[in-house]
Amino acid sequence: MKHTHFQKVLAGTLAAAMVFSMTPLSACAATKTTAAKNSAPTTFTHAVAHDPSIVKDASSKNYYILGSHTAAAKSNNLMNWTQLSTDYQTPSQEPFFGNLQTTLKESFKWAGYNDGDAANGNYAVWGPDVIYNPQYAWSDGSKGAYMLYYCTSSTWRRSCIGYLVSKTIDGTYQYRNTIVYSGFTKTGEPDGNSTRNTKWDNDYLNLKSLIAKGAKNGGIDSITDDKCFQSDGSWNNQYAPNAIDPTVFFDKSGKQMYMVYGSWSGGLYMLKMNPETGEPLYPGKDGTDKVSGNYVDRYFGIHIAGGNHQSGEGPFILYDKASDYYYLYESYGGLAATGGYNMRLFRSKNPTGPYVDAVGNNAADNGTDNAKYGIKVMGNYKFYNQTGKRSAGGNSALLDDDGSMYLVYHQRFDSNPSSEAHEVRIHQQFLNEDNWPVTAVYEYRKETITTYPDKDVIGTYEFVNHGTAAADGNMLTTQLVRLNQDGSVSGDVTGTWKKAASSAGYDYITLKLGNVTYKGVFFKQYDEENTPKQKMTFTAIGGNNTTVWGSMVDTSSDQTIANMAAESLAKQVPTSAVDSISLPTSVMGASISWSSSNTKVLRASGAVTPPTKDTSVILTAAVSYKTAKVTQKFTVKVQHTASLIYDFDFNKNPDSDRTLHPANGSAKSGKAILQGTASLVTDTQKGRVLKLTNTAKAQGVNYLKLPKDTFSTVTSAGYSVSMWVKASSDTFEHSALFEADAVGTSSNGYPMTRIGVNLIGRINANAYSDVQGSLLKSNGFRNQWEKVVYTVGPSGIKVYLNGALVGEEKKDLSTCFANDNGSIQKATQVAVGSGPIWGDEDVRNAEFDNVQIYDGILREKEVAHAYKQDIGAANSTLSTNKQSKELKDTETGISVHGEQKDFPENMKLYAQMLSTENPEGNAAVKHLPKTVQKNAACVYSIGLTQNGKEITPAQKVSLLIPLANTLSADKLAVFQMQADGSSKLVTGVEVKDRTVTFETASLGVFVLAQTGDTNVPLPSVAMNNHTTQQPAPSDTLEIPAFGTITLNFASSLTLKDFAFNTGNGKALQTDTSKKWGKNQGQYFLYAGGKIGETTGVYVNGKRLFKVKIVDRPFRADTTKDIRLAEGQSYIFSISPKVKTNSFSFVSANGKAIETSIVAARYPDASGRYDCQIAVKSPFKGKVGIYCSLNGSTYKVFAVSSK
Repeated sequence: MKHTHFQKVLAGTLAAAMVFSMTPLSACAATKTTAAKNSAPTTFTHAVAHDPSIVKDASSKNYYILGSHTAAAKSNNLMNWTQLSTDYQTPSQEPFFGNLQTTLKESFKWAGYNDGDAANGNYAVWGPDVIYNPQYAWSDGSKGAYMLYYCTSSTWRRSCIGYLVSKTIDGTYQYRNTIVYSGFTKTGEPDGNSTRNTKWDNDYLNLKSLIAKGAKNGGIDSITDDKCFQSDGSWNNQYAPNAIDPTVFFDKSGKQMYMVYGSWSGGLYMLKMNPETGEPLYPGKDGTDKVSGNYVDRYFGIHIAGGNHQSGEGPFILYDKASDYYYLYESYGGLAATGGYNMRLFRSKNPTGPYVDAVGNNAADNGTDNAKYGIKVMGNYKFYNQTGKRSAGGNSALLDDDGSMYLVYHQRFDSNPSSEAHEVRIHQQFLNEDNWPVTAVYEYRKETITTYPDKDVIGTYEFVNHGTAAADGNMLTTQLVRLNQDGSVSGDVTGTWKKAASSAGYDYITLKLGNVTYKGVFFKQYDEENTPKQKMTFTAIGGNNTTVWGSMVDTSSDQTIANMAAESLAKQVPTSAVDSISLPTSVMGASISWSSSNTKVLRASGAVTPPTKDTSVILTAAVSYKTAKVTQKFTVKVQHTASLIYDFDFNKNPDSDRTLHPANGSAKSGKAILQGTASLVTDTQKGRVLKLTNTAKAQGVNYLKLPKDTFSTVTSAGYSVSMWVKASSDTFEHSALFEADAVGTSSNGYPMTRIGVNLIGRINANAYSDVQGSLLKSNGFRNQWEKVVYTVGPSGIKVYLNGALVGEEKKDLSTCFANDNGSIQKATQVAVGSGPIWGDEDVRNAEFDNVQIYDGILREKEVAHAYKQDIGAANSTLSTNKQSKELKDTETGISVHGEQKDFPENMKLYAQMLSTENPEGNAAVKHLPKTVQKNAACVYSIGLTQNGKEITPAQKVSLLIPLANTLSADKLAVFQMQADGSSKLVTGVEVKDRTVTFETASLGVFVLAQTGDTNVPLPSVAMNNHTTQQPAPSDTLEIPAFGTITLNFASSLTLKDFAFNTGNGKALQTDTSKKWGKNQGQYFLYAGGKIGETTGVYVNGKRLFKVKIVDRPFRADTTKDIRLAEGQSYIFSISPKVKTNSFSFVSANGKAIETSIVAARYPDASGRYDCQIAVKSPFKGKVGIYCSLNGSTYKVFAVSSK
């Protein structure tokens, strides 16, 4: 459920929740909706519960919802809910829980009451889940219990899961045990706003007793070597889970029980449970799950999703007998209204996974760039004349007695999002043609899905594509599309559609929009206007993990379309602007013309001229659709040019009290204070700079304390922080470069704003947002001067490195500058080099220069220009030669040479040395050949930019890299990191005057490393199945018979340098006229020997690796170019394991020929069949014939037009 990124955001809203949960609002609890004539129901009452978990009582047939903060409700029809409890309404006597302090006292010893985030007598009881377990054994011998699993939490990592039991659904639940703990350490060091000892062997944790039992007796192995600990004994949040959000379910046999749980941190984990006791069956030992292939932790269980502190929480798993799938849901993003909270969907044939999405991605791999993983169920959307919806998540699901499927989740709203009002929503779900549950567009109102005549589905629809963004808090654009009678789709999106009846009694819809196919259902529903109307809808899931919705509109009125177009503009016109904005000229088929009330600041084209102070401009949109016209006005606040609040350049000596005066030009006169051993030193590049040195785990010891009034006068335009930094390689990646908070830096609280050494920028003042993960293109480098800038404005955060934008998160952050008790203006504790969020240590060894804080947003051009001014013109020197040109980076000495015409004036070279501790640098070295991984290596990231965007060279360029002192010129190899993570040996490398020179058609990450033996070249081997390997001498590579592998070697080698020796002759055919490539440094080995034969591949008498020839699914000459005309065919031999639909015909521009493949009935002696490929239509050029088998793709041969 809750991730404590939002602790401050929600601190004020939890109290508000108690108010709005009892107060009728237009879109929250106790809302009663009267439907149109002949509609059902006539009334509609919502429940309020965060993270709602639904359960149905078999006896009474009532439905119950339990949510976080002890909120609960019940209903007999899923539409009219009776609120049983609001958030912590009566802690001494809560429904289901009873007296919280008594019932949960064992769990509270670790977390969840009067501690950390729940300090000052507060509670943190989250994510309950209730299940009926017929196998539970009571002490009186009776069987069957309702089991309530819950979690309590004090910090983002220190939490625990326990369970209660009852013989009736709404009876008094009895505490049984606390079963999973997280956040423990070897050191006992407190975390968060707490003094609690966190050592793992505390008696109130279960770890000591489990270890004493041992793995063989139902316990676990010693955890002293467990990966849940960092090397220093602290908690490893990249690997281990936060023990929250439990969900319990049975497998399809109904006998085996499992619990899935977790949040952010190390991801989601699963434990097998003993259904007779409700206790976990701990794995005991680390290992690998035999079914899913996922890793297993001795204590936490099977890892099924996430990790590396990526968002992902609130797991729920539901088994559906109709599809025979287990469906896994989890929520991404931030739970606040502007946090972009959204549900993701995966499925598996096995309870333990692997859980995959529509693309085929394994949820276990979504610990990086999680936006690409999981079907996004819904985003932030709005239909015409209805309330906009935001941040749906924290869901459960229900498969009712009649087979109906429902999605149950909490929903926030676009109207007054800062109130954080929310309610429980229930939508029906249906299986599409591929057995994915698609979610109905509107909430459940007792409708029944059926089949529909074509005339009922043909028409115009409001269309929402929910996308795949992981945490985008903005509203999605609503478009108009038309499903035409001829099967075409027209309007804002174009493509085709078709309808087909399903065996389940409803109609499938298949949409092909662009290159994506969406499959779903048609469903006539009541919409959610004040007076609901019945409308045809469709809902479908795409092969790219997106969900699309359509809601039919009446197009008989031109005015309605014009009004819809005008309303939709609100999602596309920002309320504030820093740079020029894009103004649409056509929406939903309507034309739009713009006018401005102040063209000196904001022109009708959207172009901005920055004013000296914030200026509100009224933009008027004149919307025309056929005969209808409507105008819509939008007020855009154009933000002023950023003005300097403070600039500390460290050129002035400190006063006797170790205070520093700000530089000239600062708007304020407050003084900074050198804390501890912080000092000013002289740097050869920068002159006088700030020097900070700290020991490991130091917090608030040696840093620079900035004036308390730094943020006091920040306006609604936002703020910018700029500084030069040189951080050591041993400085912790999460240490703060800059941090500000309303609470003291020694409190271990959650800061209002900060940027870390890893360039993760954050804001947590009334609203939360950060730039990290896939949003951040670079994490910076170490031991060199870099310029770091981050800006926070009402529309989001931007992070810059050395003048270039490297990260951005667009989000409504206007409440951060509201000048109230939770806004950034109240941040009085401001520090450079210190800030203990989550217990982070101060920077260990770093230097700073020109620390500047601005009121307002520095624009991209301003950031780039300031960087260029700082480094001087020498950083990008241009040759005056008219025929050739050079771009050079003076800090690294790296330069690139090419022709004048290929180097526009606005092209720039960037070159950085990557630390091998940096993720990108480490990945580059990790994938080097085994023979050089341990040798000295220098990693460089090199690229070209034009207008701030990365580009590739127009043609080959010469790259010159100075040779580091740690490397020897005569034992050198250069590798380039590839897109698939492998490393390719660069050929044609020359070393002269300790400068490495080579030509390349692409830039990126390069590694200079010692080979260790100049006589043995280092191969990069491209396999037949499109993978790349760098084998060691002991490795054996398998080549399918008649197949090839590609060897990339130093270009100086020739065929005579190779030998293939098995002791009984050459096992590989090496016909130079046919089988060997002509590319420099690239040779092709052709497997023409006997199946099962093994050979060694030698160069200059030394073995590089071994090769074994294996059988392949077909027999054909892969080098052959078959020439066929229309109607002609070619016969080759295939294994009976191969299906004819395994073959594909691929060219550079898609399917180039229409073919038929038929397997004949005449097997040869080995059981193979003849397979005939026939060309059915004329084609031009050449096409590759490929076969897919067991996850690998093999090239069979090529076909050319005759």
